[in-house]
Amino acid sequence: GDACRNLVGLTPAHNWARRLMWPQRIDHRNRDVGYVDGAAMAIRREAFEMVGGFDESYLFYVEEADFCWRLNRAGWRVVFVPGATLVHLRGGSSQKRSGERSHRLLSLYIASKMTLARRRYRPWKLELYRRLEVMHARKMQFICGCLELLSAGVSTEKWRILRVEFGTAARAWGLRCKELNAELPNQ
Repeated sequence: GDACRNLVGLTPAHNWARRLMWPQRIDHRNRDVGYVDGAAMAIRREAFEMVGGFDESYLFYVEEADFCWRLNRAGWRVVFVPGATLVHLRGGSSQKRSGERSHRLLSLYIASKMTLARRRYRPWKLELYRRLEVMHARKMQFICGCLELLSAGVSTEKWRILRVEFGTAARAWGLRCKELNAELPNQ
């Protein structure tokens, strides 16, 4: 689901539209969703206790997606409520990092996403998911490269940096997934 929406650009386009329109809202109705960010959750104690809370085995991010997935499996609804107001400055754990630290955080993030995917998908679907993530990273690398060529001045450096980061992400997905396949038994 998420990997396909990312690849065709639906999720990024929706998120960019929300950022560009902010503080006006483009979402107007409550709706069931796969997950919500941990920073924006209101959780019933009964639901939290029923599914055992957050899984601390996740290394970096993704624990809220796992938590919401387990809530859904236990019969609870996960609902996006656009009328609730919250400002979350994303990436406090990962922004403004460079070099080795940035690559390490990316590797931990990919490991967490693959751990969740292993718990949710059969082997063939897991491989499809991995390939879609690599394709998305390569697509974003290409788009940023095009924008780098088309832009002038200060923004050129921004697109170059993003192009390099997406290229690194694509390589990291491939390498980290191979490592995880060797390290972890299929769950």
